[in-house]
Parts: sequence; C-alpha cells; structure tokens
Amino acid sequence: MAGRRMTDRPAAGRLTSDDGRVGGQELQRLIDLIPALVWSAHADGTANFVSQHYLDYVGLSLEAVRDWQWTSAIHPEDRMRLMECWAAFRDAGTGGEVEARIRRHDGVYRWFLFRTSPQFDDEGNIIQWYGVNTDIDDQKRSAMMLAGEMRVLETIASGEPCEPSLPVCAR
Repeated sequence: MAGRRMTDRPAAGRLTSDDGRVGGQELQRLIDLIPALVWSAHADGTANFVSQHYLDYVGLSLEAVRDWQWTSAIHPEDRMRLMECWAAFRDAGTGGEVEARIRRHDGVYRWFLFRTSPQFDDEGNIIQWYGVNTDIDDQKRSAMMLAGEMRVLETIASGEPCEPSLPVCAR
C-alpha cells in the first residue's frame, strides 16, 4: 500500500492533572502504556525517542534504534518503500500514514500502520515529528483471507477449475 498524507485533523483534547499541567512522570507512564509503538524524530527524520513498549516489542535497546537504526526492525521487502514514503512526508512537511511489517523480539514480522505528524515552530519550520505505529496484522490477514475466498467463489461461479486458485488461497 502506498503512503497516505494526513492533512485533516480534528481538534485534540489535553489530559491534565488537577492543577492543569501534565506531569513528566504521568506523561511518560501514559506513553509507555499506550498499546502501540510511540516515537518521535528530529526535523530531519532521525529518531530521538521511542516508548518502552516499542523497545520491548522489537527487543532492542534505545541505542540500537537511535537515528536511522530503527529500520533494522523493518521487513527487508518493506524497508525501501517505507523510507520513500517517510522522505515524501518529510519533504512535503505533512504527516501521513503507511503500512509496513516490523520484526517482533521473537523474530516474527507483523503488519503495522505507521502514522506521523509534524510539529512546527512559529515560522512554520518543522522542529519535530511524532508518530505511532499500530499493529494491524490481524486485520491485514483477515482481508487477505477474504480476498482469497472471493477468488475461489468467483472461480466456482465462472465454472473454471478451482485447483489453480487453491495454493494462492492457502497462503
């Protein structure tokens, strides 16, 4: 799937403590408990923060994912496309989304939806990127199975032999 730009955003709410401020530890706990991989990057796109959940998921240290090293956990077939989409979002100065597989700590790759959004300074320059990667593997596999079942049904309805379609559906 090609990357998509996200330009329309609803107004966001802010979680605050009783005195109206978000405490550092409270915010860190919130970020670390979000069931997604949360990250941020410098204006040039080099990673400068990943959540503890991110590190636990990929089974790597903070040093092992710093700058561009996080790409080592991206599936080799998805890496170039992901980097091209990321460069396009960065160059256009817009957030966006793209799907790619990330290697889990046990070596299994799962599909994730990467979403990113820039932060601008008062002059309109990007100063930071924020992103979240959400596991969509179950939905992706369900969609692939449904597509395979549709191919079999179309083949049956057309009267053609089903045998050529079955290996494709079994994947």
